[in-house]
Amino acid sequence: CGRHEPVSPLSPDWRPVALPAPDARIADLAGCADRWYAVGTSGGRPAAWTSADGVAWRPVALRPATYYGQQGSFTSVACRGSDVVALSSASGGVHGNPRVSVWRGASGTAVPAAGGVPAADDPPGDGWREVPVPFELFGGPLAGSVGRVVAGSAAWLIVGSRVSPTTGRHGAAVWVSAD
Repeated sequence: CGRHEPVSPLSPDWRPVALPAPDARIADLAGCADRWYAVGTSGGRPAAWTSADGVAWRPVALRPATYYGQQGSFTSVACRGSDVVALSSASGGVHGNPRVSVWRGASGTAVPAAGGVPAADDPPGDGWREVPVPFELFGGPLAGSVGRVVAGSAAWLIVGSRVSPTTGRHGAAVWVSAD
């Protein structure tokens, strides 16, 4: 540990890439297997794109299930193998609180990627579908926030914060799902 080898400076070959749509606003990127995924907004709606090379992008078909899933913007995306999970949110309700939506991308294969479990209603190549989730009303006893989605080797994690039902104190929260 007393001897340090000099490290060569990095010389990345950065090049500009055109946005996937003229009005696209990219919030997050993820890369897995042989695909890139970009999420954000376009035309005032949630939008997602996929690319094999990070240069040529094509839109992902979105299958919203709720009113709020049709609004807002994507905030986070993660992937594992060819499976994708993304988060979007839209302000709503009388108090304008964020209404978070969870999205799942069809894997296109019957074999789960890296320990994942394919959902029976995930048609291959049919875009991403919104998975409806309940939300806590403003001032509710368990109100919290959602930050990012992360892919692990055996599960998906969504990180954020919450209010403890026993102490009433704010703290970190993690939601986990194998599928």
